[in-house]
Parts: sequence; C-alpha cells; structure tokens
Amino acid sequence: MKTLRSVLLSVLAILVLSCQGVFAAAGDLDPTFGSGGIVISDLSGVDDRATSIAIQPDGKILAAGFSKVSGLYEWALVRYNPDGTLDTTFNGTSKVFTAFPFIENGPYGDKAYGVALQEDGKIVVAGFATNASFYFDIAVARYNTDGTLDTTFNGTGTVTTHNSGFSDFGSGVVIQPDGRIVVGGYGTDGATFDSFELVRYNSDGSLDATFNGSGVVKTDVGGGGLDEGLAVALQDDGKLILTGHTYTQRCCTGDFATARFNSDGSLDTDFNGSGAVITPTASFFTEEASSAVFHGIALQPDAKILVAGTSSTPDSGGPDFTVARYNSDGSLDTSFNGTGLVTTAFGSFGGEARGISVQSDGKIVGAGVSLTAGAIAVVRYLPDGSLDSSFGGAGTVLTPVGSSSNAYALALQDDGKIVVGGSTYDSTHNRTSFVLARYIAESEPPPPLTLAAAVSRRTHGAAGNFDLNLPLTGEPAIECRGVDGNYSLVFTFNNDVITGSAIVTAGTATISGDPIFADNTITVNLAAVADVQTLTITLTGVTDVFDQVLPDTSVTMNVLVGDATADRKVNAKDFNQVKAKVGQPVDSTNYRDDIDASGIIDRQDGKAVKLRRGHSLPQVIVTTITMRMPSLTPPSFAATSVIK
Repeated sequence: MKTLRSVLLSVLAILVLSCQGVFAAAGDLDPTFGSGGIVISDLSGVDDRATSIAIQPDGKILAAGFSKVSGLYEWALVRYNPDGTLDTTFNGTSKVFTAFPFIENGPYGDKAYGVALQEDGKIVVAGFATNASFYFDIAVARYNTDGTLDTTFNGTGTVTTHNSGFSDFGSGVVIQPDGRIVVGGYGTDGATFDSFELVRYNSDGSLDATFNGSGVVKTDVGGGGLDEGLAVALQDDGKLILTGHTYTQRCCTGDFATARFNSDGSLDTDFNGSGAVITPTASFFTEEASSAVFHGIALQPDAKILVAGTSSTPDSGGPDFTVARYNSDGSLDTSFNGTGLVTTAFGSFGGEARGISVQSDGKIVGAGVSLTAGAIAVVRYLPDGSLDSSFGGAGTVLTPVGSSSNAYALALQDDGKIVVGGSTYDSTHNRTSFVLARYIAESEPPPPLTLAAAVSRRTHGAAGNFDLNLPLTGEPAIECRGVDGNYSLVFTFNNDVITGSAIVTAGTATISGDPIFADNTITVNLAAVADVQTLTITLTGVTDVFDQVLPDTSVTMNVLVGDATADRKVNAKDFNQVKAKVGQPVDSTNYRDDIDASGIIDRQDGKAVKLRRGHSLPQVIVTTITMRMPSLTPPSFAATSVIK
C-alpha cells in the first residue's frame, strides 16, 4: 500500500514532469521578472494605465501612458530595469509626469498612447492634450535619457498641434532614420466627420513643411464617415502605414481600414490601387468596443502587414481577437488562415487584441484582454495563422492580475521574451495601476541540479532557529551547540526536489526518520551524534522536479560541543566568552554561546563548557618549506602545505 507521502510525490511528479525536463515552457510567465513575471506600479493611487511600451538597447523597459494626478490626467512615463525593478536613475524616481499648459483649465487632462526611441537614446512620447477650448490637440514630448524634458525640442520639450475643427488625437509614433517624427492618429469635427491623420515634425519639433506642404495629412478613408487611425508603422522604404477602422455612420457598423502613404504624405496608389483598403470584418460593432484606440500593427520582414484588433458578428456573442494579414500591395494574404483573417474567441464576453508583433522565426504574437476572464490575453499564431499549440499548450495564455486586467501594448526583447504592458484594477482599494508581464517565448531546459547551501539548524527555545553555515568546500564549520546529540541539517538546492536519501559516510551518528522535502530544501535529522569528531553526510539519489538526479554529494561538519570561539578546542577562552554573556537572550550575534540551545545564555552553558574543557579537534597546521634550487636558478621560494 502506498503511503500518503508517496502518493503526493507521485502527483507532484505527474504535474511538474508532464513537460519532461522543461524549466520554463513557451507562454510561461518569466520568473526572473518582477514577482513571478508580473510588475505592478501604483503611480497615483487612483487611475494609472500603461498604453505603450518600448525596450531600450540595454534591456531597460519604458512604459508610457497616463495617470490621474490631482484629479486630472497627466502623461506618465516609467522606466524599469531588465529584471522589472524601477530604474531610479530615470528622473530620480523612475517616473516622469508631464502636464501640458492648459491642463489646469481642461476637464479631461492629457493622455499618452505611443512611445518610441531615437537612435541617440532620447525618448519620444505622443498622445493628446487638452487645449484652451477644452478640445484636444495632438501632443508630442521628447525626453533626455535621464527623464528630463529635452528643451532642444520646440524650446520646451513639448509641442501640440491642432488640425481639425474639434479635436485631434495621437495614437502612435514612429521615428524616421533621419530623425523626423511621425505621429499617427485621427481628427474629428465633433459632429459627422472623422479622418485619418498623420503629422510629421522635424527633429527640433517644428512641423515638416515637406510633408504634404504643411506637415499634416488628413485622409477620408471611408467616404465621409467616422475614420479613426489607431496605429502607425514605418516601412524600410520610408512609406508610412496607418491602420484603424472606418464607419459609414457614427455608430454600430464598422470595418478595418488601412492606408499607406508615400514619404511626402501622398497616398500610395500601389497599395490597393487607391492607397487605402477597407476590410469588412464585422456587422455589429458596438461604439464602445470599436472605438478603442489600442489596435496594433506589425510589419513582417517580407513586407507583409499584420493588423490586430477586434471583430464581432451577430452570432459571435462578443468581440473576438482578430488578426488580418495583407500582402504589400494591400490585398489580403490568403496563405494566412485561407482568407487573410483569423479570429480567436475568448468566451461569452469575448476578447480584444490591442498589440501585435512578429518573432524572428515568423510566429505572430498578439496581446489584449479576455473580457470574459477579466485577464491579460496573449495569443501566438504560426505563420499560416493557426494557433501555436506549443505556446501555453493551446496557443493562448490568460493572466489575471488583481480584480481585472488589460493589455494595451506588446514588445519583444532581443532574447525573444514577450513584454506586455497594460493596467490592473484593484477593487479592494478602487484603483487602477500600471502592469507589466513578461513571458517566455520558447521552452528552456532546466539548470543542472546542484546543492546550493547547507546549514546546521538548531532551535534555541523561544528565540527560534539559528543556522550555522556548512561550507560546501574547504575547512568544515564547527558545530558547538547541542548537548543532546540531536542535530538537523538543511540542504538547499537550485531547483525544487522531490526525493532522495542521506547516509552517514564518516563519523558517528544515525539518520533519524526520512528526509523532509519542502520546495528546494531537504532536512535531515540526526541522532546519537558523537562529540569531538568530523562527521560526513552523503546525499544520494536526490531528484528534482525535472527528473534530474544529483550525483552523490557529501557535506562535512566538525562537532565540538562548547567550542564557542571556533578555534578547534574547548578551553578557558570559551568559558570566559560564555560567562561574559550570561543573561543575554539569544540572537544572530551570540547563538554559538547558547551551548545547550535553550534560548538564553545562562550558567548551564558555562557548565557545559567546563565539562568539555580539554576537548579538541586535530589542528590545521600550516608549515613553510624552503626549497633550495641549483645555483643557476633564481633564489629559493617558499611552498606551503596543509596538514590535518
């Protein structure tokens, strides 16, 4: 009959070893990032949302978005170290808040939706700001690498541009190789007409008059309806792509819309013959679902264009993740899922895709939200549009953070890891915070199983446990506590362990009971440990959760009860040291003097030393031998030998 312990170990082995030797599987949260792969940053204590992310060449991560500061929204820019910790070299706090001039009058404040890096490391952020008429302007800010505003950009570090009769919104930003900055978005007259909008600035923040003669391009994509440009991309040939959606009326029906522009701002008629393509993907968009400004675009190395968003039909029950792939001429790429479109459902309430990127192996990663689960959703497709079952087991991964969470942005690190940025809501405190999550892109083998540390652990009464480190190499430590012959050795490994045994291979002691396993530790209890000896415990058959077996490994400990000074002998020095501390409670500085491990240093400890006075371990003797060399060689040298 199996014992309860053996059954539990079997279950654990089945659960963990189902991936047979995989340390981190594709789609797993990266345990080296933040807390279990998640980083939460509460900036204002009210409402903070990361809407765009960029990764610096040094691996640091920038998250841009907005934060509700003093009742109004301001731009928020945060920089993280590669491990997810806040980078306090950035503005001294890791955070920068930027308010535009009219925020004190505006009812809504300012919001950022795009971030990009210049070749010189400067940071460009784009979005919108409230103007003096309480409408919105496209806004751009440029920051130095330390987080300060770059005053060489328009004299202040910020610039706003008003192009439409009502409001203009910046949804994304790209940097051209010549340093010029292009913001993609849309403008509205506030009544019947919205249009795609591109604005190009010179590197000093001035409008680039070579771009459509004014620096601004406004394009009616859908023929007089509601057009919203939601994401912008820059091709290698300098052409610009703006994607989003279009409505023939202001509500209820809408389609994907994508337009491509030449470098001078004119529509590129090589793209679908007109410069724009409209793809009917849904019959019934709700205004709320379709007007979100978090859709994404990515360019493949073969010049094909990927667009991510949401679509819904009367039968879908909710919006679905939707990805479309176009050939470079604007036609749908039918090698992608047979139609050029693929949708992924996320339950009755659906899901929305907000960011997309292409891995170096051609696999496609999308990120957004599962509205059904209230969780960050990450999806990976094979190049043909089918779900990649190696990612999360089915091609999809849901990550709930807090009461609910959303992903608005996606970026790939140079090592392939997937970084997602968004927000998480804490219903207990009624606040929304920045959230970052990092995922493993490809399965990684586990590190070889090794013994990381060993200690001799004693419980000193109410004072608790105190550990004596047992070096794994070199001279063994001296355990001076414990007059009862009972000891506990705790071995720590780099991986979690599930089985193994211990034997006494040198010295006098017995193993008491079975080893105790807890995560990455094994506790071995010893009894009848003789005093004045060198004791060696050998671990055999130690196996980790990845089915790796540790080669037989030995740990040695000297036992000399009463040797409080650790000089390998019990004498008056030990007695005097213990006597001087009588009455002291035990702590990490004096635990060696609590010889009987009672939790207080008292006269009994002094008696224990007296009883053992004269005990000693063989001394380590260091001798210096002078070797004389023949006269034709340089003068003599000294060699050191160690004798035990």
